[in-house]
Amino acid sequence: MYQTPVSLKPLLHPRDFVSAEFWEQEQVAVFAESWHLVATQRQLRKSGAYISVTLLGVPVLVRNFSGEIVALRNVCAHRQSLLATEPSGCSPTLKCPYHGWEYGADGRTRKLPGAANFPKFEHQHYCLDRFAVEVCGDLIFVRLSSTGPSLREWIGERFELFAAWFSVEEYHQAMYRRLEFAANWKIPVENSLESYHIPCVHPQTFHTDPAEAHSTHEFFETGTSFQARFHPPRWIDHALDRAEIWVMHRLGCVPDGMYQHHHVFPNLLISHTDSTSFVQMIHPVGPDRSFSLMWQYGRGGERLPFVPRVISRLWGQFTGALTRTIVLEDVPVYALVQSGAAGAGKPGLLGRCEERIHASQKYLRDRIDVWQAERHASRSKPDGAAASVSASLKTNQDND
Repeated sequence: MYQTPVSLKPLLHPRDFVSAEFWEQEQVAVFAESWHLVATQRQLRKSGAYISVTLLGVPVLVRNFSGEIVALRNVCAHRQSLLATEPSGCSPTLKCPYHGWEYGADGRTRKLPGAANFPKFEHQHYCLDRFAVEVCGDLIFVRLSSTGPSLREWIGERFELFAAWFSVEEYHQAMYRRLEFAANWKIPVENSLESYHIPCVHPQTFHTDPAEAHSTHEFFETGTSFQARFHPPRWIDHALDRAEIWVMHRLGCVPDGMYQHHHVFPNLLISHTDSTSFVQMIHPVGPDRSFSLMWQYGRGGERLPFVPRVISRLWGQFTGALTRTIVLEDVPVYALVQSGAAGAGKPGLLGRCEERIHASQKYLRDRIDVWQAERHASRSKPDGAAASVSASLKTNQDND
Protein backbone atom coordinates (compact mmCIF):
# COMPACT_ATOMS: atom_id res chain seq x y z
CA MET A 1 0.00 0.00 0.00
CA TYR A 2 0.99 3.62 -0.41
CA GLN A 3 1.48 5.84 2.62
CA THR A 4 0.16 9.20 1.48
CA PRO A 5 -3.63 9.62 1.19
CA VAL A 6 -3.38 12.52 -1.27
CA SER A 7 -1.53 13.56 -4.39
CA LEU A 8 1.61 15.62 -3.78
CA LYS A 9 3.13 18.81 -5.07
CA PRO A 10 6.70 18.44 -6.40
CA LEU A 11 9.38 20.06 -4.27
CA LEU A 12 11.55 20.83 -7.29
CA HIS A 13 10.70 23.14 -10.17
CA PRO A 14 11.25 21.95 -13.76
CA ARG A 15 14.08 24.51 -14.03
CA ASP A 16 15.94 22.54 -11.34
CA PHE A 17 16.40 19.82 -13.96
CA VAL A 18 18.03 22.16 -16.47
CA SER A 19 19.59 24.98 -14.43
CA ALA A 20 23.40 25.24 -14.35
CA GLU A 21 23.13 27.11 -11.05
CA PHE A 22 21.10 24.34 -9.42
CA TRP A 23 23.55 21.75 -10.76
CA GLU A 24 26.45 23.64 -9.18
CA GLN A 25 24.60 23.68 -5.86
CA GLU A 26 23.98 19.94 -6.07
CA GLN A 27 27.67 19.23 -6.57
CA VAL A 28 28.52 20.91 -3.28
CA ALA A 29 25.43 20.32 -1.13
CA VAL A 30 24.42 16.84 -2.31
CA PHE A 31 27.34 14.99 -3.88
CA ALA A 32 30.51 16.32 -2.27
CA GLU A 33 30.43 13.85 0.63
CA SER A 34 28.44 11.16 -1.18
CA TRP A 35 29.68 7.71 -2.22
CA HIS A 36 29.99 6.72 -5.88
CA LEU A 37 29.66 3.14 -7.12
CA VAL A 38 32.41 2.64 -9.70
CA ALA A 39 33.34 -1.06 -9.99
CA THR A 40 33.14 -4.53 -8.48
CA GLN A 41 35.82 -6.54 -6.74
CA ARG A 42 35.31 -9.23 -9.36
CA GLN A 43 36.26 -6.76 -12.09
CA LEU A 44 39.47 -5.91 -10.22
CA ARG A 45 40.35 -9.35 -8.87
CA LYS A 46 43.70 -9.49 -10.71
CA SER A 47 46.69 -7.51 -9.48
CA GLY A 48 47.18 -4.55 -11.83
CA ALA A 49 43.54 -4.52 -12.97
CA TYR A 50 42.00 -1.05 -13.05
CA ILE A 51 39.02 1.02 -14.11
CA SER A 52 38.99 4.73 -14.90
CA VAL A 53 35.97 6.99 -14.58
CA THR A 54 35.24 10.70 -14.26
CA LEU A 55 33.19 11.62 -11.18
CA LEU A 56 31.88 15.18 -10.91
CA GLY A 57 34.65 16.31 -13.26
CA VAL A 58 37.39 14.45 -11.32
CA PRO A 59 39.30 11.76 -13.27
CA VAL A 60 39.54 8.75 -10.96
CA LEU A 61 41.56 5.56 -11.29
CA VAL A 62 40.62 2.54 -9.17
CA ARG A 63 43.32 -0.13 -9.23
CA ASN A 64 44.30 -3.41 -7.61
CA PHE A 65 47.79 -3.02 -6.12
CA SER A 66 48.76 -6.58 -5.13
CA GLY A 67 45.38 -7.22 -3.53
CA GLU A 68 44.76 -3.70 -2.20
CA ILE A 69 42.02 -1.73 -3.98
CA VAL A 70 43.04 1.93 -4.19
CA ALA A 71 41.41 5.00 -5.75
CA LEU A 72 43.72 7.74 -7.04
CA ARG A 73 43.36 10.89 -9.08
CA ASN A 74 43.98 9.78 -12.67
CA VAL A 75 46.30 12.72 -13.41
CA CYS A 76 50.10 12.63 -13.39
CA ALA A 77 51.63 15.00 -10.83
CA HIS A 78 54.32 16.03 -13.33
CA ARG A 79 52.63 17.57 -16.37
CA GLN A 80 48.98 16.56 -15.78
CA SER A 81 48.68 13.82 -18.38
CA LEU A 82 45.98 11.23 -17.79
CA LEU A 83 47.56 8.04 -16.48
CA ALA A 84 44.94 5.58 -17.73
CA THR A 85 43.16 6.40 -20.97
CA GLU A 86 41.00 3.25 -21.28
CA PRO A 87 37.85 2.60 -19.22
CA SER A 88 39.42 -0.61 -17.90
CA GLY A 89 42.52 -2.72 -18.28
CA CYS A 90 45.39 -4.47 -16.51
CA SER A 91 49.01 -3.34 -16.33
CA PRO A 92 52.08 -4.42 -14.34
CA THR A 93 52.74 -0.84 -13.16
CA LEU A 94 50.90 2.45 -12.88
CA LYS A 95 52.95 4.44 -15.37
CA CYS A 96 52.36 7.79 -17.04
CA PRO A 97 52.34 7.37 -20.84
CA TYR A 98 53.91 10.84 -21.34
CA HIS A 99 57.22 10.80 -19.40
CA GLY A 100 57.14 7.45 -17.65
CA TRP A 101 56.62 8.48 -14.02
CA GLU A 102 55.48 5.44 -12.03
CA TYR A 103 53.31 5.45 -8.91
CA GLY A 104 52.54 3.10 -6.03
CA ALA A 105 49.43 2.43 -3.99
CA ASP A 106 50.14 5.41 -1.74
CA GLY A 107 50.15 7.75 -4.76
CA ARG A 108 53.87 8.51 -4.45
CA THR A 109 56.36 8.04 -7.26
CA ARG A 110 58.13 4.70 -7.47
CA LYS A 111 60.25 5.49 -10.49
CA LEU A 112 61.33 8.91 -11.76
CA PRO A 113 63.09 8.78 -15.15
CA GLY A 114 65.96 11.28 -15.26
CA ALA A 115 65.75 11.84 -11.51
CA ALA A 116 68.80 14.13 -11.67
CA ASN A 117 66.55 16.70 -13.38
CA PHE A 118 64.53 17.03 -10.16
CA PRO A 119 66.97 17.77 -7.29
CA LYS A 120 65.49 17.73 -3.78
CA PHE A 121 62.33 16.16 -5.15
CA GLU A 122 59.39 16.44 -2.69
CA HIS A 123 57.72 13.02 -2.84
CA GLN A 124 55.01 14.02 -0.38
CA HIS A 125 53.94 16.98 -2.54
CA TYR A 126 54.24 15.68 -6.09
CA CYS A 127 52.03 12.66 -5.70
CA LEU A 128 48.55 11.51 -6.65
CA ASP A 129 45.56 12.41 -4.52
CA ARG A 130 44.11 9.32 -2.88
CA PHE A 131 40.37 8.90 -2.32
CA ALA A 132 38.42 6.83 0.21
CA VAL A 133 37.39 3.36 -0.94
CA GLU A 134 34.89 1.04 0.77
CA VAL A 135 32.92 -2.02 -0.32
CA CYS A 136 29.44 -3.44 0.17
CA GLY A 137 29.53 -7.09 -0.81
CA ASP A 138 31.26 -7.16 -4.19
CA LEU A 139 30.49 -3.49 -4.93
CA ILE A 140 33.29 -0.89 -4.78
CA PHE A 141 32.46 2.71 -3.84
CA VAL A 142 34.62 5.85 -3.89
CA ARG A 143 34.15 9.07 -1.90
CA LEU A 144 35.87 12.15 -3.31
CA SER A 145 35.72 14.21 -0.13
CA SER A 146 38.23 13.58 2.65
CA THR A 147 35.36 13.98 5.12
CA GLY A 148 31.89 12.51 5.25
CA PRO A 149 29.95 9.44 6.36
CA SER A 150 31.27 5.91 6.06
CA LEU A 151 29.70 3.78 3.35
CA ARG A 152 27.75 1.86 5.97
CA GLU A 153 26.39 5.14 7.40
CA TRP A 154 25.55 6.43 3.91
CA ILE A 155 23.60 3.29 2.97
CA GLY A 156 22.08 2.95 6.41
CA GLU A 157 20.17 0.03 7.90
CA ARG A 158 19.99 -1.85 4.58
CA PHE A 159 23.77 -2.24 4.28
CA GLU A 160 23.90 -5.91 5.31
CA LEU A 161 20.93 -6.76 3.09
CA PHE A 162 22.65 -5.29 0.04
CA ALA A 163 25.97 -6.90 0.95
CA ALA A 164 24.22 -10.30 0.95
CA TRP A 165 22.55 -9.63 -2.40
CA PHE A 166 25.94 -8.93 -3.98
CA SER A 167 27.92 -11.58 -2.13
CA VAL A 168 30.45 -13.44 -4.29
CA GLU A 169 29.76 -16.57 -2.25
CA GLU A 170 26.08 -16.62 -3.23
CA TYR A 171 25.97 -14.69 -6.52
CA HIS A 172 27.90 -14.37 -9.77
CA GLN A 173 28.22 -11.30 -11.99
CA ALA A 174 26.00 -11.87 -15.01
CA MET A 175 25.90 -8.46 -16.70
CA TYR A 176 27.70 -5.11 -16.77
CA ARG A 177 26.84 -2.09 -18.86
CA ARG A 178 27.47 1.64 -19.07
CA LEU A 179 24.86 3.91 -20.67
CA GLU A 180 25.02 7.62 -21.49
CA PHE A 181 21.89 9.75 -21.04
CA ALA A 182 21.05 13.12 -22.59
CA ALA A 183 19.23 14.00 -19.39
CA ASN A 184 19.72 15.39 -15.90
CA TRP A 185 20.59 12.62 -13.43
CA LYS A 186 17.34 13.11 -11.50
CA ILE A 187 15.23 12.06 -14.48
CA PRO A 188 16.39 8.40 -14.66
CA VAL A 189 16.40 8.21 -10.86
CA GLU A 190 12.81 9.43 -10.60
CA ASN A 191 11.74 7.15 -13.44
CA SER A 192 12.87 4.16 -11.39
CA LEU A 193 10.87 5.27 -8.34
CA GLU A 194 7.42 4.62 -9.79
CA SER A 195 5.75 1.84 -11.77
CA TYR A 196 2.96 4.09 -13.05
CA HIS A 197 4.74 4.35 -16.42
CA ILE A 198 4.96 0.59 -17.00
CA PRO A 199 1.87 0.10 -19.24
CA CYS A 200 3.04 2.87 -21.61
CA VAL A 201 6.80 2.33 -21.62
CA HIS A 202 7.13 -1.42 -20.93
CA PRO A 203 4.04 -3.04 -22.53
CA GLN A 204 5.96 -6.11 -23.74
CA THR A 205 8.28 -6.63 -20.75
CA PHE A 206 6.90 -5.67 -17.32
CA HIS A 207 3.50 -5.20 -19.01
CA THR A 208 1.42 -4.19 -15.97
CA ASP A 209 1.68 -1.95 -12.93
CA PRO A 210 1.13 -4.08 -9.79
CA ALA A 211 -0.81 -1.10 -8.36
CA GLU A 212 -1.46 -0.38 -4.72
CA ALA A 213 -3.18 -3.66 -3.88
CA HIS A 214 0.04 -5.62 -4.46
CA SER A 215 2.61 -2.95 -3.54
CA THR A 216 4.28 -1.71 -0.38
CA HIS A 217 6.27 1.52 -0.01
CA GLU A 218 8.73 2.00 2.85
CA PHE A 219 10.71 5.07 3.85
CA PHE A 220 14.09 5.19 5.57
CA GLU A 221 16.35 7.99 6.66
CA THR A 222 18.69 7.12 3.79
CA GLY A 223 16.16 6.26 1.08
CA THR A 224 12.99 4.39 0.11
CA SER A 225 11.88 0.95 -1.02
CA PHE A 226 9.13 -0.70 -3.04
CA GLN A 227 8.02 -4.32 -2.75
CA ALA A 228 5.47 -6.03 -4.95
CA ARG A 229 4.07 -9.31 -6.12
CA PHE A 230 3.33 -9.06 -9.81
CA HIS A 231 0.25 -10.91 -11.06
CA PRO A 232 0.67 -10.76 -14.83
CA PRO A 233 -2.19 -12.01 -17.00
CA ARG A 234 -0.08 -13.21 -19.96
CA TRP A 235 0.91 -16.84 -20.43
CA ILE A 236 4.54 -15.87 -21.17
CA ASP A 237 4.86 -14.22 -17.76
CA HIS A 238 3.47 -17.27 -16.01
CA ALA A 239 5.93 -19.41 -17.95
CA LEU A 240 8.83 -17.21 -16.83
CA ASP A 241 7.63 -17.39 -13.22
CA ARG A 242 7.56 -21.18 -13.39
CA ALA A 243 11.00 -21.21 -15.02
CA GLU A 244 12.45 -19.08 -12.22
CA ILE A 245 10.92 -21.37 -9.59
CA TRP A 246 12.44 -24.38 -11.36
CA VAL A 247 15.87 -22.70 -11.44
CA MET A 248 15.66 -21.78 -7.77
CA HIS A 249 14.84 -25.34 -6.80
CA ARG A 250 17.82 -26.60 -8.83
CA LEU A 251 19.98 -24.19 -6.82
CA GLY A 252 18.60 -25.45 -3.53
CA CYS A 253 16.72 -22.22 -2.74
CA VAL A 254 13.13 -21.53 -1.72
CA PRO A 255 11.58 -18.70 -3.80
CA ASP A 256 9.15 -16.20 -2.31
CA GLY A 257 8.03 -14.46 -5.54
CA MET A 258 8.77 -10.97 -4.24
CA TYR A 259 10.19 -8.12 -6.33
CA GLN A 260 12.02 -5.40 -4.39
CA HIS A 261 13.34 -2.04 -5.51
CA HIS A 262 15.46 0.17 -3.25
CA HIS A 263 16.70 3.73 -3.55
CA VAL A 264 19.60 5.08 -1.49
CA PHE A 265 19.65 8.87 -1.61
CA PRO A 266 20.58 10.47 -3.86
CA ASN A 267 21.36 8.16 -6.83
CA LEU A 268 21.90 4.49 -5.96
CA LEU A 269 19.23 2.07 -7.22
CA ILE A 270 19.01 -1.63 -6.34
CA SER A 271 16.41 -4.23 -7.30
CA HIS A 272 16.13 -7.86 -6.26
CA THR A 273 14.15 -10.97 -7.17
CA ASP A 274 14.50 -14.57 -6.08
CA SER A 275 17.22 -15.22 -8.66
CA THR A 276 18.79 -11.85 -9.47
CA SER A 277 20.24 -8.70 -7.91
CA PHE A 278 20.56 -5.56 -10.02
CA VAL A 279 22.39 -2.38 -9.07
CA GLN A 280 22.54 0.88 -10.96
CA MET A 281 24.11 4.20 -10.05
CA ILE A 282 23.14 7.28 -12.04
CA HIS A 283 26.25 9.47 -12.18
CA PRO A 284 25.66 13.20 -12.80
CA VAL A 285 27.78 14.91 -15.46
CA GLY A 286 26.05 18.26 -15.96
CA PRO A 287 22.63 19.92 -15.95
CA ASP A 288 21.53 17.86 -18.96
CA ARG A 289 23.88 14.87 -18.98
CA SER A 290 24.41 11.78 -16.89
CA PHE A 291 25.56 8.21 -17.23
CA SER A 292 24.66 4.92 -15.61
CA LEU A 293 26.91 2.11 -14.41
CA MET A 294 24.90 -1.08 -13.91
CA TRP A 295 25.60 -4.62 -12.86
CA GLN A 296 23.35 -7.64 -12.57
CA TYR A 297 24.18 -10.65 -10.43
CA GLY A 298 22.64 -14.09 -10.73
CA ARG A 299 21.94 -16.47 -7.87
CA GLY A 300 24.60 -19.17 -7.56
CA GLY A 301 28.23 -18.85 -6.51
CA GLU A 302 31.33 -20.81 -7.46
CA ARG A 303 30.72 -23.44 -4.79
CA LEU A 304 27.76 -24.95 -6.64
CA PRO A 305 28.14 -28.39 -8.24
CA PHE A 306 28.75 -28.35 -11.99
CA VAL A 307 25.18 -28.81 -13.29
CA PRO A 308 23.49 -26.26 -10.98
CA ARG A 309 26.33 -23.83 -11.72
CA VAL A 310 25.70 -24.14 -15.47
CA ILE A 311 21.96 -23.62 -14.92
CA SER A 312 22.62 -20.51 -12.82
CA ARG A 313 24.96 -19.06 -15.47
CA LEU A 314 22.48 -19.62 -18.30
CA TRP A 315 19.63 -18.14 -16.29
CA GLY A 316 21.86 -15.19 -15.38
CA GLN A 317 22.61 -14.52 -19.05
CA PHE A 318 18.91 -14.67 -19.92
CA THR A 319 17.76 -12.38 -17.11
CA GLY A 320 20.66 -10.01 -17.79
CA ALA A 321 19.53 -9.65 -21.41
CA LEU A 322 15.95 -9.04 -20.22
CA THR A 323 17.13 -6.32 -17.82
CA ARG A 324 19.09 -4.59 -20.60
CA THR A 325 15.95 -4.59 -22.73
CA ILE A 326 13.88 -3.02 -19.96
CA VAL A 327 16.49 -0.35 -19.23
CA LEU A 328 16.80 0.57 -22.91
CA GLU A 329 13.02 0.97 -23.15
CA ASP A 330 13.26 3.79 -20.60
CA VAL A 331 16.08 5.73 -22.27
CA PRO A 332 14.05 7.57 -24.98
CA VAL A 333 11.69 8.89 -22.28
CA TYR A 334 14.58 10.59 -20.45
CA ALA A 335 15.26 12.88 -23.41
CA LEU A 336 11.55 13.70 -23.69
CA VAL A 337 11.38 14.73 -20.03
CA GLN A 338 14.60 16.73 -20.31
CA SER A 339 13.24 18.68 -23.29
CA GLY A 340 9.91 19.14 -21.54
CA ALA A 341 11.52 20.42 -18.35
CA ALA A 342 13.39 23.04 -20.38
CA GLY A 343 10.10 24.34 -21.75
CA ALA A 344 7.83 23.90 -18.74
CA GLY A 345 6.30 26.95 -17.12
CA LYS A 346 5.28 25.43 -13.80
CA PRO A 347 5.64 22.23 -11.76
CA GLY A 348 3.39 19.25 -12.39
CA LEU A 349 1.78 16.87 -9.91
CA LEU A 350 2.82 13.65 -8.18
CA GLY A 351 0.26 10.92 -7.68
CA ARG A 352 0.07 8.77 -4.57
CA CYS A 353 1.96 6.05 -6.41
CA GLU A 354 4.80 8.56 -7.00
CA GLU A 355 5.37 9.36 -3.33
CA ARG A 356 8.92 7.94 -3.48
CA ILE A 357 9.77 10.72 -5.95
CA HIS A 358 8.50 13.24 -3.44
CA ALA A 359 10.78 11.73 -0.76
CA SER A 360 13.75 11.92 -3.11
CA GLN A 361 13.04 15.55 -3.94
CA LYS A 362 12.64 16.35 -0.24
CA TYR A 363 16.10 14.92 0.44
CA LEU A 364 17.60 17.16 -2.26
CA ARG A 365 15.59 20.22 -1.28
CA ASP A 366 16.50 19.88 2.40
CA ARG A 367 20.22 19.49 1.74
CA ILE A 368 20.37 22.43 -0.63
CA ASP A 369 18.30 24.63 1.70
CA VAL A 370 20.61 23.82 4.63
CA TRP A 371 23.71 24.51 2.54
CA GLN A 372 22.29 27.84 1.32
CA ALA A 373 21.35 28.90 4.87
CA GLU A 374 24.79 28.03 6.24
CA ARG A 375 26.55 29.80 3.40
CA HIS A 376 24.41 32.90 3.94
CA ALA A 377 25.14 32.85 7.69
CA SER A 378 28.86 32.49 7.06
CA ARG A 379 28.96 35.33 4.54
CA SER A 380 27.00 37.64 6.83
CA LYS A 381 29.55 37.42 9.67
CA PRO A 382 30.92 40.93 10.20
CA ASP A 383 34.59 40.04 10.56
CA GLY A 384 34.64 37.72 7.58
CA ALA A 385 37.27 35.63 9.33
CA ALA A 386 35.34 32.37 9.52
CA ALA A 387 35.80 30.02 6.62
CA SER A 388 32.74 29.31 4.57
CA VAL A 389 30.65 26.45 5.89
CA SER A 390 30.52 25.10 2.38
CA ALA A 391 34.28 24.50 2.47
CA SER A 392 33.70 21.36 4.50
CA LEU A 393 31.57 20.03 1.65
CA LYS A 394 34.02 20.77 -1.13
CA THR A 395 35.64 17.82 -2.83
CA ASN A 396 39.27 17.09 -3.40
CA GLN A 397 38.74 18.60 -6.82
CA ASP A 398 39.88 21.85 -5.23
CA ASN A 399 43.19 20.44 -3.98
CA ASP A 400 45.08 21.37 -7.12
